Amino acid sequence: MVRGIDTDPPRRELLRALHTVAGKLGGQIIAEGTETSDELETLQQLGIPCGQGYLFGRAAPLSRIR
Repeated sequence: MVRGIDTDPPRRELLRALHTVAGKLGGQIIAEGTETSDELETLQQLGIPCGQGYLFGRAAPLSRIR
């Protein structure tokens, strides 16, 4: 969902709308697939506080995380 939000205005507006709807319903979204610092910066500009993706770390088994 996040790929290209820093360079694709329609995708960015879709994410902004989803964030707004989630907030009005009392929830929040988690931005999956955050891979670049530019994508993270755009998420921060949109006010989206939660993200996951390779920028933060590769998937790992629970035993390795603990």
